[in-house]
Amino acid sequence: MRVLTCVRPGKMEMTGKPVPVPALNEVLLKIKKVGICGTDLHAFSGTQPYFNYPRVLGHEIAAEIADPNGNAGFKTGEIVTIMPYFNCGNCNACLKGKTNCCVNLKVAGVHTDGALQEYFTVPANCVIPNSSLSTDQLTLVEPFSIGQHALSRTAYNEDDTILIIGAGPIGIGLAQLAVQKKGKVIIADMDENKIDYCNKIKGLQTILIHSGNMNKEVMAQTSGAGADIVFDATGNLKAIESGLSYLAHAGAYILVGLQKQPFAFSHPEFHKKETTLMSSRNATRRDFDAVIDFFMQSKAATADYITHRLSFSDAEEAFPAILHEKSKVIKAVIEF
Repeated sequence: MRVLTCVRPGKMEMTGKPVPVPALNEVLLKIKKVGICGTDLHAFSGTQPYFNYPRVLGHEIAAEIADPNGNAGFKTGEIVTIMPYFNCGNCNACLKGKTNCCVNLKVAGVHTDGALQEYFTVPANCVIPNSSLSTDQLTLVEPFSIGQHALSRTAYNEDDTILIIGAGPIGIGLAQLAVQKKGKVIIADMDENKIDYCNKIKGLQTILIHSGNMNKEVMAQTSGAGADIVFDATGNLKAIESGLSYLAHAGAYILVGLQKQPFAFSHPEFHKKETTLMSSRNATRRDFDAVIDFFMQSKAATADYITHRLSFSDAEEAFPAILHEKSKVIKAVIEF
């Protein structure tokens, strides 16, 4: 079978190896589609903090079961996605139901090899069947679940204003989930193409960031109070450190994007607002189930979210183009 490996920053390489044999309590998947996310792009560019090379990328998956391997509840040919966070089940976090931040967590495509290969073995308890969704939708369940988990970290109510900084795939998914609830939702980005996309989402207000006017725009849209909840979905250091200035007093700031470097805030500014600061890592099965339910009820959620489709055969050469600003990518998917 063919395997596409990120051998070092900026270099993908297609190689061959035997089809893997599933171990006990694993199933063998035949990959149909793999979404490319910010984690993959950061790994490719050398800025992913939890990463070693070489590594097979890919954790946003639509697949069919090639071999259930005796695991009850699965059948050959069944269409599935996976929860790509392989947790130990025994640590303090797992025992509290917080499997998303397991002490011994192995994320497919980050800590262990991912799905950019024709066949892939995964723990049976991470496989999520759903024949009601398309393979496009199944590929998008994981990134939307990241947004769903971030929302679940807040005590969001209909009187709150949410500001999402960063209109990448995670930020847009988070925005689409947030606008289903009552309340005001704003998304901000520097990319005009992404803001044009967001302007099509009913109930979402947008800010196209120009140098020097972000704070003014946020305050204008929040009657001078700032946003009750601010999500950073950029992972950009400057954006993270600026986010506190858009937050209302008694507000919550949730860091969804990931940054390699330390960040800093003005302590007096942080303190006077009695700011709640949180991170949001990965997602839980509850989040995946909520997103699947959302997709089943909302056909428009993924209608034009996938803007770029690459053939697996061509992905070694085509992958770098996804990083290029002129590609105007929202979500790229590799098809097998």
